Amino acid sequence: MSTFTMQEWPGRITISDPVTLINEIAKRYETLERVIMEYIDNALDDADDMAKENKEEYPYPIKIFIGINKETKQVIIRDNCRGMDFDTLSRIVHNIGESKKRACPWLNGRFGFGVHAFRGFCNEILFRTKHKSSSHYLIKIFKDNLRVRPPITVEEKFFSSSGTGTVVTLQKFDEDFFEGLTVEAIKEDIETHFETMLKKKNLTISVGYKDEKPSICEAFDYGTIPGKAIKATENIAYNDKTYNVDIFLKVADVPTPRRPRFFAKGRRILFVKDDKSFISKSKHRTTVWDHSNLTGYIEVGDLVQPVITRDGFIRGKNRTLLYESILKYEDEIKKVIDEINKKYEDHNLSRLEDVISKALRKLAREDALRLRSELVPAPGDVTLAAGGGSEPDSSGGPSGEDGRSGGVRPGSGEGTGEGPSGQGTGRFQGTGEGGPLPEPGTSEHTGTRRKTSGIIMKFLNIPPDSEGTILRSQFNNGIISVNMEHPDFRGRIERTQKGILRVTNRLISYVAAVISIHYKDQYYEKYHNQPDARTELFDEQVDFIFKLESTLLPFLKEIKDIILAAEDEENE
Repeated sequence: MSTFTMQEWPGRITISDPVTLINEIAKRYETLERVIMEYIDNALDDADDMAKENKEEYPYPIKIFIGINKETKQVIIRDNCRGMDFDTLSRIVHNIGESKKRACPWLNGRFGFGVHAFRGFCNEILFRTKHKSSSHYLIKIFKDNLRVRPPITVEEKFFSSSGTGTVVTLQKFDEDFFEGLTVEAIKEDIETHFETMLKKKNLTISVGYKDEKPSICEAFDYGTIPGKAIKATENIAYNDKTYNVDIFLKVADVPTPRRPRFFAKGRRILFVKDDKSFISKSKHRTTVWDHSNLTGYIEVGDLVQPVITRDGFIRGKNRTLLYESILKYEDEIKKVIDEINKKYEDHNLSRLEDVISKALRKLAREDALRLRSELVPAPGDVTLAAGGGSEPDSSGGPSGEDGRSGGVRPGSGEGTGEGPSGQGTGRFQGTGEGGPLPEPGTSEHTGTRRKTSGIIMKFLNIPPDSEGTILRSQFNNGIISVNMEHPDFRGRIERTQKGILRVTNRLISYVAAVISIHYKDQYYEKYHNQPDARTELFDEQVDFIFKLESTLLPFLKEIKDIILAAEDEENE
């Protein structure tokens, strides 16, 4: 049943509970720091308006101060700009959504809502303001009441430097919102939010606690970061006008916490990586735009407009043109990032090489000691006296001339390679095959101990052989080289969302299996004690794989550091 007749139809939308609606909109501000930025922004808009009338320069030093009073739980934002007369003060309080700044493209505020941003965090806001042509006014706004009392005229001399300005006081905070607020957090947010504006001459923004020396906010100097910079100005035609978009991006040589951001008229809008609409059009997505080495900014000017909370852009053809102009540089950025990722990959794999080589040396020592306990000296050979004699070399391991998995070519076995405990050709009679064994850590000619490096392993890109076969690995001069180009290796490589290599336990297991082929082959070749039974041979092979993985346990922290290295970069 109809509520109205045609004659009674109201003809306009009515909001039954505007207080709740406005307060809910204010909750879109995620942090108190972001709310404070709104009131700083209002002061900067006024300063920019003065600069527009003064050949783009501030007519006098503009000073903005943010103070935290822990005792009274208040945040104060003070500026020495032009202040507000009665009409301006009345309009910003009563007319939400009717900002005069819409007609001023050089200004940032466009919605007339920023004054009410406090509603998401505290219950009251107080304005003191003085314009050169009007009295010093004081007005208070309450979160739960849209009715605002008229401004009070006061006589106090609050603005001594310029005689004009505005002081905004946030007070009566909701529980827990004020406690975590610090000078350091506000300073960092200002330096991030107004990064490019802080470079302007005659502008000072400072933050401090009551009765303490304030900290001065400073512009960030990208010149201090080594790396490759990409600079461009895109001239974009839209609606019969041409808009400039300034792009400054830098692939740093080292990780940096400053991800690239969108700015509008010198104010940060959001991180590029957090713009879902932009990322959805990107070919490389967060692999590029959330990489720990990519920094910089993109100044969009007047081409696009931010949403009401200034953490995104209003959709439209102009936004599409903006995204397309930026994405032209994506492949160039990706190429430089790939070079950075390769350095990370080499570093992580180098650390893994060191860990595995430590484990191999440990196994070699254990093998040497075990064999020594089984050896019985042959007549005329060197005898190991109890508690003395030649000791196994702590760095030794089996080695030879050349060998490859899947068709291994072992060393010659003519006394030129290392045994599990070192290098040498002294003779012992073993208890296994009964053949000659090299005496650990001695020289054939002098009988003296000789220091050796033992087996080590490396990750290499090994090209296919003459028949086109891709080798899993190869062995040469005591080095086991694991082929990173083999499909089985590549199939066990994982990467982070940003494309950084992640070393996994699955990869370590694969490497242990490949290493076992060369280690056991050299072990049997040099000690001549290969089992007769194939089942026993295979059992020893599997046993070594498990033993190597078990030996890596003491180095587990190092391995975990490697596995988590890329993830740590991702979370910076």
